[in-house]
This record gives sequence, C-alpha cells and structure tokens, in this order.
Amino acid sequence: MDQLAEHRAVAQLRDDLSGGRWAERNRDLGALDATELGLRLLTA
Repeated sequence: MDQLAEHRAVAQLRDDLSGGRWAERNRDLGALDATELGLRLLTA
C-alpha cells in the first residue's frame, strides 16, 4: 500500500469512528464476547 492510500484509509477510518458510522455498521460486534477479525501484520 503506498503512503497516499494509507493516509486516505486512516482518514476515512478516523471520520467513520468520530462520526459514529463505524459503530452503526458494526453494531453486531458489540454483542460478541470474542471474535476473530483476521488481523494481519504485513512488513516489507
């Protein structure tokens, strides 16, 4: 992922979190005791 794409993705996530859109789209996650979200760390 190039730096510009990374900045756009982070900005969009920041807006979604602060505006409540992320919570609205993912409200089902709040009811779970645990979940596997498939987090991955990629390094170059």
